Amino acid sequence: MTSVPFWLALDGASTFAALNLDRDSMDAVARGRLSRLLFDAARNNAFYGRRLQDAGLEWADPILWLDPYRALAALPPVSKAELRQAGSRALSGGEVRPEWQSSASSGSTGEPFRVYYEPRAWARLKYAVKLRARRACGLGPT
Repeated sequence: MTSVPFWLALDGASTFAALNLDRDSMDAVARGRLSRLLFDAARNNAFYGRRLQDAGLEWADPILWLDPYRALAALPPVSKAELRQAGSRALSGGEVRPEWQSSASSGSTGEPFRVYYEPRAWARLKYAVKLRARRACGLGPT
């Protein structure tokens, strides 16, 4: 399994570079990421692929690349209850992988809820994005 330091070394610079992007450049990054996410979900995820199909969107639909915000807006919000019912179908590959990290809510509004992350996403969200947010607010890493 690739470690957190490896992913931070690989993704750290691009994560912090986002602080220096102008609005149009940041929008281009966001649109590209959303397009790739929707395309991958449509092709490779049973739960979200079905939701996209129910909204009239197939994996080959050009809207996923041309206007991903409109594609996302076509999807009804998903509830925690729906995700619980879907179980592993809502996960990439349809199962929890041993290398994934997870975190859980405390359940203060009902039942606790568990979220899974592949190692690269975990490293980026747990460390790089938090450090970037601190820097954007004028704070240091500690």
